[in-house]
Amino acid sequence: MKVVKKILKGILFFILSIVVLVAGFFAIIIFNNSNGEDYTKDSYEVNEEDKIKVILDCDNSLGSFWEVDDGLVLSYLLNKPEADLLGVTTTFGNRTYDHKYTVNMLEKAGRTDIPVFKGEQTPNDGITDAAIFLAETVAMYPGEVSIIAAGPVGNLAAAYEYDNNFYNNVKQITVMGGYTEDLTMGNREIDELNLSADYKATYEMINSGANVTIMTGQACLDAPFKFSDFKKLKYFPADWEFFCAFWTVLNKVGTGNNYFVVWDMLPTIYMFHPEYFEDNYIYINSTLEDLEKGYLKISDSGEGARINVPDGIFDTESFFEDMFVNLNRQGR
Repeated sequence: MKVVKKILKGILFFILSIVVLVAGFFAIIIFNNSNGEDYTKDSYEVNEEDKIKVILDCDNSLGSFWEVDDGLVLSYLLNKPEADLLGVTTTFGNRTYDHKYTVNMLEKAGRTDIPVFKGEQTPNDGITDAAIFLAETVAMYPGEVSIIAAGPVGNLAAAYEYDNNFYNNVKQITVMGGYTEDLTMGNREIDELNLSADYKATYEMINSGANVTIMTGQACLDAPFKFSDFKKLKYFPADWEFFCAFWTVLNKVGTGNNYFVVWDMLPTIYMFHPEYFEDNYIYINSTLEDLEKGYLKISDSGEGARINVPDGIFDTESFFEDMFVNLNRQGR
């Protein structure tokens, strides 16, 4: 009898969640038509030599009923005039990850000119198409290509396996992941997801000598996407907005917060606007055991790898304006 009651409660909760989501989504659409601060700006031309060559390595799941921040990053990069997006590599990470979500997004955006390569499906998959693309592309433009690692970093380790000059050829790597202390969101403590998922690859990247910036879970808490922020998305595709709304509801249920965090947007916007942050170079001497938990151990003695680990966003107003302006270009 108790089992039946639990099942019925679960079904009722699911139905109520769907009702709340649908009602909330239509409320958001109406809200979007209300007056508010204008986050729409025309695009502008940037000389090719002034653009930043970038590769996005991600575990995108926008298009499913799961995390949306990787997808928001992809949309941002497609519409950021300063971005020369050379390609996208995909990796495992989010529970609903599938290579198709990234392919579908690029098709919907009319950007099939941007190649997508499938990478790791599990840790230590070896050399994949993604790894080969990463290694060969940075070798083609040594010191010019930046990589945004928005998921586990196994594709980078495999690129190094393919070409031992990989880390020397990369201009910079910006990463989302890790923590320096327990991470709490709302009413629950959350586990680290990215760096711990393929911790051996993380250890290799941190100690590679490459120019690495890591945005920790704590730093990313400076970037909440609130229910009220949907009114700033004047032109964002409605179906993508729907999945963002669903993810907001799931976060409300799971943490009690009226927002989700745009985790991967921090290393992305840092790539183009480091002035929105304050650099914080520290020495990390995490062991494999530390990184298996995603823990970044800070060395007080100056031992270990010198890594930039900003504490958070210094100029939040400019950060969010830049994010919403470029997301709005997606639908114009």
